[in-house]
Amino acid sequence: MTKKIMIIDDSFTIRKTAEGFLKETEYELILVENGYEALTKIMDLKPDLILCDLNMPKLEGFEMCKILKQNEEYEDIPIIILSSSNGLLDISKGKLNGCDDYLIKPFKKEILLEVIKKYLK
Repeated sequence: MTKKIMIIDDSFTIRKTAEGFLKETEYELILVENGYEALTKIMDLKPDLILCDLNMPKLEGFEMCKILKQNEEYEDIPIIILSSSNGLLDISKGKLNGCDDYLIKPFKKEILLEVIKKYLK
């Protein structure tokens, strides 16, 4: 069974970069540009892992993480926050809101694949 990865980022460049890094893998990719659209698609498509931008309009990554982790149906989906901020405060806030990991943008293909494999064994 093919694992589904949802990539949520308001940046077209980041979505396409992640897609380019993952296109030759066995994963099915779901690209989404905002948090509200993502919530609907998460309910319909039930991804196995979520890569989520931290700073998005309308619904930021921490809020999305908090919403999903408080719902029994989605709490087990690993959520990796993507951010250009490498501050200890943001990383700590991510953990407090239930994110499973934190990647600093721009990220390298090898690091992205390593983090994904860690959660999708």
